[in-house]
Amino acid sequence: SDPVKYASSYEEGVETQLPIPFHEGYNFHGWFDNADFSGDSISKISATATGELHYYASLEMRRFYLGAEINDVDGCSGTVEGVGYYDYGSSVTLKAVPDPGCKLNDSYVTFQNGVEVFDKVTQSDTVSAYFTCEKYKIIYHEDDQFFPYWYESRYSHGSAMALVVLDDRTCYTFAGWYDNEGLEGEPIDSISKG
Repeated sequence: SDPVKYASSYEEGVETQLPIPFHEGYNFHGWFDNADFSGDSISKISATATGELHYYASLEMRRFYLGAEINDVDGCSGTVEGVGYYDYGSSVTLKAVPDPGCKLNDSYVTFQNGVEVFDKVTQSDTVSAYFTCEKYKIIYHEDDQFFPYWYESRYSHGSAMALVVLDDRTCYTFAGWYDNEGLEGEPIDSISKG
């Protein structure tokens, strides 16, 4: 209800229009002659009214929807936590959560550092979250030495990739790559999808 007292008077025998109150963030649903807001709303005092009258303003806080549009690149996606309806004036933080192997593409203006903050909700809004695949670096080592930069490559999560095959060297035959310094287990010739 409206806590503001609208001091006014009316003259018996004269139809009088009731004021329309304004409260930021609220919708006005009419005046009622009871605090339960039951019955029909009243917009004017009839010319037949007499005596002291009491009216109650029915106000409802406005609610707004904050949503997210998910944009995936290369098949990578994610979700946004916190979407839903909020009261006018609420402070809300939406958080972008990438799927495994994915990341938030931070080259867009929304979701800086993974979050979008609304200091004061005043209207419905939809923000865009852009997700992309993580890119991983592959660094090849030979005899405890790094290869020149052209033997450094990258692959994306969810893609398969063959590893570089070295030419045989005098007195040496290339046997493959290993994922450990002890060269234990089976050699690896590719990165599988996943």
